[in-house]
Amino acid sequence: MTETLREISDIPLLHEFDDPEWGTDLASTAKDLFSRDYQGLLRLSDGSVFVYRNSQLADLSRHPAVGHQPIGVMTSGLRHPDSLSESGVARLLHASIFSWMPPQHRPAKQLLNKVLSPKNVGKFREEISAFLNELIDKNLEEGIFDFRKDFARMAMVHFWATSIGVPLDVGEQLFAEAEKVQTSFLIAPTMEQTVVANKSAHVFMDLLEEAIPRAVIEERAPMLEDIQESNRYLDRGDQEMDTYKAFAGALIDGYHTSSPFITNMVYSMVEAGLQPTIPDRSPMEFATAVYQESSRLHPVVASMPRYSSEEFVYDGVRIPAGVDIHMGWFFGSRDPEVFADPHEYQLDRSNRVKQFTYGGGHYVCPGRNVVQIMSEMTVLELTKRSIEFEVAEEPKWAAGSMFHELHSYKVKMARS
Repeated sequence: MTETLREISDIPLLHEFDDPEWGTDLASTAKDLFSRDYQGLLRLSDGSVFVYRNSQLADLSRHPAVGHQPIGVMTSGLRHPDSLSESGVARLLHASIFSWMPPQHRPAKQLLNKVLSPKNVGKFREEISAFLNELIDKNLEEGIFDFRKDFARMAMVHFWATSIGVPLDVGEQLFAEAEKVQTSFLIAPTMEQTVVANKSAHVFMDLLEEAIPRAVIEERAPMLEDIQESNRYLDRGDQEMDTYKAFAGALIDGYHTSSPFITNMVYSMVEAGLQPTIPDRSPMEFATAVYQESSRLHPVVASMPRYSSEEFVYDGVRIPAGVDIHMGWFFGSRDPEVFADPHEYQLDRSNRVKQFTYGGGHYVCPGRNVVQIMSEMTVLELTKRSIEFEVAEEPKWAAGSMFHELHSYKVKMARS
């Protein structure tokens, strides 16, 4: 008997996605989704598809008809002029590899993977350790402080300033501009947020396009040696792209998502009743386990739209060309078919390879090594100092966003 082909309009609606409070309690949303009788593709009110099952995320992240959104689609809802010269967000995304299409996407991604490799990032372990301990000393004396703003953010400011050779004050400005840019990627950004994001995107790109070549020429950017030695231009498909400009565009996520990731990790650990004091295993093993389980439960990128380049059928549903496919990475990492007791914090888990911390498939995040090393070293240094955290204020998750982040995390640190 032939299975009846369904249209997107025939599958259940995920009405919660339109709620302005979407994102404030994704853990409860995940529990609800996996307890429903229907388990499969969902639709959103705009006619796009929402994917949350682990196996379906894995399938569609590798599907040949599913890829990045074209830049015109990516920026269509941002309410800005079409001209790249006028739109800062479009200018930034035009450089970012997240708007590059196959086959040009692969060599650009390979270059970024080489630049951001564990070996390259590992060159800075000594410097990372030094400024992490400076931050520990400073905040031990502060009393109550915002871990995201005063620790995680400053750790990443120091890292990027050191690795790409920009002054610390420029590094701080880049972080401030990146945070404003990301508001344009809320589910429903306001006109005011979009205008501010466009302005900040221009500033972000202007700063990096000037600073990166200068740092390379003056040999102040050891991480960028591979860019200097590579072909000066990459074929983007519609034009050649300066490798420095492509790297600058890619750094928007490095500047924004890294500090929320470290914050989510410490929040997740403390919420589970763990402290970076004397662990039940070696400090490095503890740091890696904390990083892995925290990133499973609380990844920064909760969902991200991809795009159907041609019509195809999946799970009995006809998906036309030109449809947004929202990949619910957060939910796939809490799928009970893959992870036993998925909402519990367990340092020792199997199936780690099935987590969707950095997305999946052909477009997995190239900056993952930076975040992993910075996260593990943060826990390692806190453990060496036998630090305990006391939560000073109930944290709140961002609403109406595809990012899963705490805007602040007020805590107090003390030596145990």
